[in-house]
Amino acid sequence: MTTTAPTPNRVLRAVRIDMGLSQDDFAAALRRAGDELGEPNKASRRLVERWESGTSRTPRAGYIRALERVTGMTAEDLDIGW
Repeated sequence: MTTTAPTPNRVLRAVRIDMGLSQDDFAAALRRAGDELGEPNKASRRLVERWESGTSRTPRAGYIRALERVTGMTAEDLDIGW
């Protein structure tokens, strides 16, 4: 039985770094965006790490909306969820 390694999301990581945010700061921005959207979330450094490493590729809809709000990019552009 073979297992394939997850494909890292280099786009999301590059966007976060270009924004000058650590994974902790990015998670905090996602939580604020969720609150602003009326969709509180529990984004954490570990969750951001999982998205970037590719171990989690499909965020729930509320997280996708928060990601789009924080980055100003679409989920498709961020290579998230599809």
